[in-house]
Amino acid sequence: MLNPAWTIVTVAVGGISWALLRRRRSGWAWVTATLFVGACLLGAADLEREGAAIPPRWILLDTSDSCAGARSQWRRWAERALADLPPDGRAGLILVGARPRVAIPLTDPETLRAGLRAALAHPPEGDASALGAALTLASRSGPGADVLLVSDGRPSDDLEAGAQAVRAAGGRVFAFAPDLAPPRGAWVADLAGPARVPRGSPAALRLSLGAWERTSCRLELGPRDGPVWRRWELTVGPEPTLIEASTPPLEGPLEVEARLTVNGPDAPTDNRRRLRIGIEGQPQALVVGASLALPGCDAQSVSPDALPAALDEHPWELIALHDLEARRLAPAVPALRRAVERGAALIVLGAGRAFGQGGYAESALEGLLPVTSGPGTERGDPLSAAFVVDASGSMLQGGRFAAAVEAFPWSALRPDDALLPLAFADAPQTLGAWTTAHAAAAEALRAHAQGAAGGGTDVGAALLAGLEQLAPRAGQRALVLVTDSLDPDPERHVVALRAQALDPASWSVLLVRIGAEDDRALRRLAEALGPAARVLAVETADAALREALAGELAAGRASLRRGEFALRPTPEGAAAGLSAAIVRAYAATRARPSARVLARAVDPELDDPPLVATWSVGSGTVGALPLRGPDAGRALAPLLGGLLPASQGLDLVARRRGPELRVTVRGARPPQAELVLDSADAPSRRWLLPPGEHELTLTAPDVACELRVEAGGTPLAQAVVPAPGEVARAQADPRRLAGLAARHGGRLVAALPTELPPREDAAPHSLAGVWAALALAALLLEVGGGVRLTRRALRQLPGVELLDD
Repeated sequence: MLNPAWTIVTVAVGGISWALLRRRRSGWAWVTATLFVGACLLGAADLEREGAAIPPRWILLDTSDSCAGARSQWRRWAERALADLPPDGRAGLILVGARPRVAIPLTDPETLRAGLRAALAHPPEGDASALGAALTLASRSGPGADVLLVSDGRPSDDLEAGAQAVRAAGGRVFAFAPDLAPPRGAWVADLAGPARVPRGSPAALRLSLGAWERTSCRLELGPRDGPVWRRWELTVGPEPTLIEASTPPLEGPLEVEARLTVNGPDAPTDNRRRLRIGIEGQPQALVVGASLALPGCDAQSVSPDALPAALDEHPWELIALHDLEARRLAPAVPALRRAVERGAALIVLGAGRAFGQGGYAESALEGLLPVTSGPGTERGDPLSAAFVVDASGSMLQGGRFAAAVEAFPWSALRPDDALLPLAFADAPQTLGAWTTAHAAAAEALRAHAQGAAGGGTDVGAALLAGLEQLAPRAGQRALVLVTDSLDPDPERHVVALRAQALDPASWSVLLVRIGAEDDRALRRLAEALGPAARVLAVETADAALREALAGELAAGRASLRRGEFALRPTPEGAAAGLSAAIVRAYAATRARPSARVLARAVDPELDDPPLVATWSVGSGTVGALPLRGPDAGRALAPLLGGLLPASQGLDLVARRRGPELRVTVRGARPPQAELVLDSADAPSRRWLLPPGEHELTLTAPDVACELRVEAGGTPLAQAVVPAPGEVARAQADPRRLAGLAARHGGRLVAALPTELPPREDAAPHSLAGVWAALALAALLLEVGGGVRLTRRALRQLPGVELLDD
């Protein structure tokens, strides 16, 4: 785009300069005039240095109980926080109470405004304010985005750590502290207790209750979703109320819940706080993905989406990732690395959707593993797949036939894969010929559903018909049969199925049972076919069925080996308790040079790849078992004791009593372990811990403190001790938010709407000033160095007369 002012200067001065040059032969004049006119031309073009686009923005809205009184203003605050964004900007909304949640992912401002009403209709539980976790979530969900935190500044977790995560991801933290009236009611500010106790022993608990004014309440203590152990009627506030209690003797892991109910007709929602207590000798394990037996462990399951928050909330000793794709685990990799470096054991298992099949190659997750994975899309030969669907009355009438057809992962087929659709009721029926036109096969199944009359269910006959069609095909062969009914007489087909003699290396048969009924008939048919066949039970024909079928269609790929392979322990693996076994499938991997290989597959085609491998990351251990369900569980069981950290069972409990801290340390720990006390206004203090249970009484400052048990600089256990009276703050804390924002690139916003300042490298910079300076320098050079030559040239112009000075 032309700059008008520079254009005028260029035309006028440039024309005069070149006119003069025609009458001069001075090299100096040629140089200076060329510089001058060239600078004018560049200035006229008004070139700009390219900069980044306006950074995306997360609006982090505190919806905890302390902000609930302003619920009618939440939407207005969010809309005003978008006021300075251009239409092509990007913004997202995170709601935070006891847990953070991405309510609206990063999108354009207009889309976010349209979705605000629905997003704010169901805020997260408000009995806490996990602002630190919300900032961390923002840093992971949109690296490089700025964060505008709308809150009263009373976090229930580590706010500084979350802000550091935003800054490390390239963003800045801004804050707006609205002037809110103190909320009604009361709440459980803290529920503290031991991480584990001996079996048969009670657990001592300590509760902190807060309220803005004197409030009549009922406090109940008991197991989550269980009977109440104790009940108190009490008045809380404005000073903190501390209550000590204990559980009954515990025989197993338990999640304790404290529930505070405010008495009165206009009472706010019940307030809850929960604490998980384990049993000594039972490591606390987190399982993500498919179910997995961990003998002797106190195991809890979470979804992949909840994994980052679960890792930040609790110091798990064992984390098992079972048959999950790398893309689903990518947001949790930084938290996984931190947990392992602190001493946790991480085990990655699976073969159907893990390692090469799960896209681990060159992923962030693979960087943690002692093995590398090849790409999971390689397959030597085209696949021939028979899709056999039950068209009996129950499948047609309940809509399961159509759902099964839609759940089939058509996109997982490669262009040269051939497909044969079949349907069956009382007898099997082929719905066309082998085809690579996969859409035509799907349409044939849909058309059959329109005219089918239903009937009985002869699964064995349909299975034999599909195998007969597959037998002449070359390369990898797969049969997928979906039904919701029992075969009334599977035994009549057993002899014929045994005669098939399928080679697991080139055959794959999956019998899918929809519904929760008995599947013994399918299992009998699968047993007759041998190791090439297996049974899968799903509740409904939905995404779970689609994922299972996609894994089955990938069975012939080079990264997944199927058949009967011997698991051969290495001498180190045998010493750890591993024994020889037969496995039916594994994902091909390669051990890193520093990995400890504990077992290998006897597979000459792939030079005996590793089946069990571990290595150390920080103070923890990472293990890779590229095996399917039962095989993985059997291989893992004898290794659990050696994989767990040396601090297993370590318990750190701290209670503040006025200026004193009473600290109890229980459990096994390595030699030279130390207790460390840190606070913001004092240097660290350390005490060497002798073996066994140990109790200390310390003098603590009147601020929030952190206690850690360390060995060689590695934290083994930690606890946060709040400042005295911290739960009794009754007003917003803008000073905390202002300091936080200033430390992390932003500032405290006085009011909304506001314009957040662009980053220094965010706006494009005009270079017109640079060219103006160059042009001026050239002109001065011409004037200073070539005045005499210029005067001589001017005298030669017709009608020009120069006067002497």
